[in-house]
Amino acid sequence: MDLSYFAFSVWEFLVAHGLPLAALLVIGILVPRAGRLLVRVITSRLDRGEETTKATLALVGALVYIIEAIAYFVLVLLALTNIGVPAMGAAVPATVVSAAIGFGAQNIIGDFLAGFFIITEKQFGVGDYVAFQGGSSPVEGTVVSLTLRATRVRTPSGEVVSVPNSTAAVCVNYSQEWSRAVVNLDIPMVGGESMEDLVHSVRATAEEALAEPDTATEVIGELEVLPATELTPPAAAGMPWTVGFRVLVQVNPAMQWAVERAIRASLVNAFWDRYRAAGTVPGAPNAVLAAPPTRAAAGPGRGDDAATGRA
Repeated sequence: MDLSYFAFSVWEFLVAHGLPLAALLVIGILVPRAGRLLVRVITSRLDRGEETTKATLALVGALVYIIEAIAYFVLVLLALTNIGVPAMGAAVPATVVSAAIGFGAQNIIGDFLAGFFIITEKQFGVGDYVAFQGGSSPVEGTVVSLTLRATRVRTPSGEVVSVPNSTAAVCVNYSQEWSRAVVNLDIPMVGGESMEDLVHSVRATAEEALAEPDTATEVIGELEVLPATELTPPAAAGMPWTVGFRVLVQVNPAMQWAVERAIRASLVNAFWDRYRAAGTVPGAPNAVLAAPPTRAAAGPGRGDDAATGRA
């Protein structure tokens, strides 16, 4: 056996096929890594506070998916050409395989189509606070990534949930363009007080809450105070009438809950003497403030605190 001929044949195979195939394999491994790096670079250069950034991030993720698919197709085509398989000869088997994969992966194809419409219609984007309803287990949280196949959501408790786009049938977006803070509160009236006086007090208190530095930067609209949304008669003799108020203000996206807390806390503090005198609980006109339990009644443990959610 001519060892030199064998060694030359091995070397020729390595040069003609081994090294190119190895290079194609390495490139195939690096393609998804390069895609993730591209997404990170583009994300770092965008301002997450801008509304257009959400759609841009979603579009970048979709384009990276498409570029990766094209890159893998080209790599497979180059590998087949390198080993001597003509592209036209592989067309028929590839068509059969593609049809079989498409039939068995209908859900995945549905995910991609749904993701395409989510991105093009700008239903939601990265950074939006959304709630997916209508499924077996509703999901609510902040969108951390959006691709053609799935949406990843971080819930308020910190879990990251992956939602296939085809299952996101009903989506509630709480943070697109702007949000509205809405506070509903029942306030007891006092003797000799007119409705005009009470409306003025509520408006002044809400304006003070919105003027706080942490809240003022989030407000983008005018304050609205809707009085007498509900009238509740006294639950017992000697108790006052309560008047329902609705306070509304337009705020930055996903900041309605923070502004609502600020307004609600300010109103409760301002009218706490009325609640205490009437013995009612703010927000529950028919409930009565209970006296704090004695030490003997409460018992030696802290089970009551745990049950009521107090720290």
